[in-house]
Amino acid sequence: MNKKGYIERLLKYTKENNISLYDYYLRLAKHIRYSDNYKLQDFEKQNPFIKQEDIGLLYTSTDDKVVEYFAKSMTERIEGKQEKTTKEEIEELLDEELSDSKLVSISRKIADKMNGFAVVREDKTNRVHLYYHDAKTNVLTGEEIYLNNSVEADSGYYVNYEDYIDNMLDELMNKYPESNTMTFIRDDGLVRPLREVLEEAYDILRQRGAMRFGQDLFKETINSFADLKKLDTNYTEDYAGEPLRVGVYVRRDLVTRIFDKYKVKVEYIENKNTIKK
Repeated sequence: MNKKGYIERLLKYTKENNISLYDYYLRLAKHIRYSDNYKLQDFEKQNPFIKQEDIGLLYTSTDDKVVEYFAKSMTERIEGKQEKTTKEEIEELLDEELSDSKLVSISRKIADKMNGFAVVREDKTNRVHLYYHDAKTNVLTGEEIYLNNSVEADSGYYVNYEDYIDNMLDELMNKYPESNTMTFIRDDGLVRPLREVLEEAYDILRQRGAMRFGQDLFKETINSFADLKKLDTNYTEDYAGEPLRVGVYVRRDLVTRIFDKYKVKVEYIENKNTIKK
């Protein structure tokens, strides 16, 4: 759709619904950012004015005021007051407002440093060879062989899920000790609370093949991360003479891949200290 045709349909829509251009684009921005049930107009799907950079910032910006800036920018484009707004201009404006927060990636190396298990499954016989895996030396010890699908896990390295989460949060807190809150933002812009992220990740990992370690855990029903958190897993048992935390062990590559889709918005505690005279 050309610019003239888009503007004509846009103005007709705003007039019929008695809303301003700014309000229209504000609703649109919130829909894109929060993925709600807003009904997108057909003509909007062919918007010749919108920039890919605009969409990217609505997904990834750590400040919700970006929706207001988007609405203002789009309104000015349509009204002809501003020919275009560059990504650099938007980011410069946001930088002034984001001085008390930071968007950070989750390290991909967390799981690589964790001891755990190595699983080797034979394709033809389906036999499973289970080893203790020392992450530092990359040495495998204590081979045990399982038959008849008694181990459902595929080949790969496995680490304790709760240990991974603890290490991830510890690393973030150590890097940003003055942080007040942390919000998880998926790469498609969806904002998620930590509890939902951990539950969803656990469900995916369990479906892809996970292992329990610890005698007492085999007596328990563990269908969710919430179920696992109800149990006492803060102790170790030996495997091949090496201590490992009891719990649910998940594929190292998969847990890394899942959390690589998230960034963490770290908000800093405002320094309100004042000198009294």
